[in-house]
Amino acid sequence: MSFDLCVIEGDGIGKEVIPAAVEVLRGIFPQVKIYMAEAGWEVFQRCGTPLPEETLELARKCGAVLFGAAASPSYPVEGYYSPIVRLRRELQAYANLRPTRYLPVPTAREGVNLCLVGGTPETLTPAQKK
Repeated sequence: MSFDLCVIEGDGIGKEVIPAAVEVLRGIFPQVKIYMAEAGWEVFQRCGTPLPEETLELARKCGAVLFGAAASPSYPVEGYYSPIVRLRRELQAYANLRPTRYLPVPTAREGVNLCLVGGTPETLTPAQKK
């Protein structure tokens, strides 16, 4: 099964964990097509927007997004907004789905498959961020 994945490292820890996650994904799903995009505080400082339109369009086209982390300034900055909140709203993504399946390793319990479903905080407090 081939699929397209929009990958956004973002800021901070995202730059460390996302390359490792992509390596794992390519090992498990060699047919995945990875498309890199940008978002976050560093992008805002460089481009004037934390979520460039090209990133949003690529996320729509791919249908799946792997997002690392987005830093936020500790003080109000005109024009800055949370790129992950906007991305979730634009894509109408209201939950994080984290499926797992049994892999035959010594510490695994055979036959245990899970799908963790987590609601996004902004669905509970929509007025908190614009």
